[in-house]
Amino acid sequence: MKKSIALILTLFSTLFIFSQSPNYGVAVKPVEFENMPGLQSFAFGKYDGNWVLVGGRLDGLHRRQPWASFDAGNNNAFIYVVDPATEEVFQKSITGLPTAIQEQFKTTNPNFHQDGKYLYYVGGYGYSNTAGDHITHDRLTRIDMSTLIPAIKNNASIAASFKSIQHADMANTGGQLEMIGDTFYLAGGQEFTGRYNPMGGPSFTQQYHEKIMRFTVDENSSGNLVINRLSDFVDPVNLHRRDYNMLPQIFPDDSYGFTMFSGVFQPTQDLPFLNSVDVKRNGHQVNNNFTQYLNHYHCATAALYDPDSKVMDNLFFGGISQFYLDVNDSLIEDTDVPFVNTIARVRRLDDGSMNEQKVAEMPGLLGSGSEFIPANNIPFYEHGIIDLSELDLSQDSVLIGYVVGGIESSEKNIFFINTGSESWATQVVYEVYLVDELSTGKLINKKQLFDGGNVYPNPVSGEYFTLSFGSEVNKERADVMIYDQSGRLIDQLKIGVKSGQNKIELKTPDTSGVYYITVVVGQYLKTFTLTKK
Repeated sequence: MKKSIALILTLFSTLFIFSQSPNYGVAVKPVEFENMPGLQSFAFGKYDGNWVLVGGRLDGLHRRQPWASFDAGNNNAFIYVVDPATEEVFQKSITGLPTAIQEQFKTTNPNFHQDGKYLYYVGGYGYSNTAGDHITHDRLTRIDMSTLIPAIKNNASIAASFKSIQHADMANTGGQLEMIGDTFYLAGGQEFTGRYNPMGGPSFTQQYHEKIMRFTVDENSSGNLVINRLSDFVDPVNLHRRDYNMLPQIFPDDSYGFTMFSGVFQPTQDLPFLNSVDVKRNGHQVNNNFTQYLNHYHCATAALYDPDSKVMDNLFFGGISQFYLDVNDSLIEDTDVPFVNTIARVRRLDDGSMNEQKVAEMPGLLGSGSEFIPANNIPFYEHGIIDLSELDLSQDSVLIGYVVGGIESSEKNIFFINTGSESWATQVVYEVYLVDELSTGKLINKKQLFDGGNVYPNPVSGEYFTLSFGSEVNKERADVMIYDQSGRLIDQLKIGVKSGQNKIELKTPDTSGVYYITVVVGQYLKTFTLTKK
């Protein structure tokens, strides 16, 4: 236990939210469960009131030296069951499981999703004795939590609780896994092989997936898992992201899907995305009309919906971000992308517009690689979205869940001084409460680069087409990149951008097909789709 925990235990951080329906505040309160592990970037499931924690790492921020980064000694080699009602923690070594499953469970940043009693664990990055290298594991493993939990509590064999299948398309780390109906959506992420090296070099290979992969999972007559691949949604620019947050959503038209928020890195620069992507059953749509300034890396998140006002709220707890708000509510940019303590809310209104505000602070530089686990007996919609209309917000406080695990850092920027002791995986659990609203916050002022915009004619058959967009930026240079549908860069040029309306004539690609026209000015990015006849 780190010495800063003694200070944290004295804190009870309350936040206040902008006064529009639904009105509530949020508070976080640290609690200690005896024998709670310190984990970050893990997978979790919840069944019969218990939590199941699998995978992840025991240390803090990975070190920058290839020989020291993601060392095998800090892999998590246990499966934990936590009973939040009694604050008991049970554990079971993964020794005895098949070697392939053992190695997969010793990974960081896996993709995971719970469907009923099953927790699906896909990919993950870590050292493999079998491969003799750090790899992204090409495996989907299904965990039956209904049999696993009692087996761990009774210190019995857990082998029967797992079924696993090797599949090349499951080699993914840092993406997000969700379901619509019986179809899995594996969004973004990357395949990373070798030792991490921030200076590049020959120690690794890296391939962003740049798509949303769709598939179903069945059992054949022998009881083995079978993966059935469906068509993918491909976008070489806006789906070129990893280590982001993806939250389930109820959209203003009452349809269900999810939204990909921020993540890293933009194709042309080592900075987070500031736009978001909405994903529904039959496709994805990029939202360039909203700029997310806070909480850019994966952190604990909670989705809440009010059916009366059709307001969809998304809470983000700490983590790492390019921006944060100081004590005067001034927006501060740090391109080193530091650890932050910001708790923010992104609200989607009934007209589809979105706004963002800082609503409180975590009691420390916390949250990166953490997870939000809902409290027992909280009313939910089918997909894990908290039903605000069923909560009694007139109470002093309503427990909605817990922030579990993640990295705590001693300083904002530690990457270039990191010896392994400047950050750690926290053992402290943070209760999350909704509380009576006591004050009014303020929205972040957002300066938008793009105002609408389109490409025309579209489809195009002539030699040239026009790119048009409005801008508040003047006398800047913009990068324009044209990608084909496979993600191959076929043209790149620089243009001048003026304040007001911009119209640029561009040469049409030679071959018929769908193309992505991406414009980047500073930290802002927008993509248009063009069809060549």
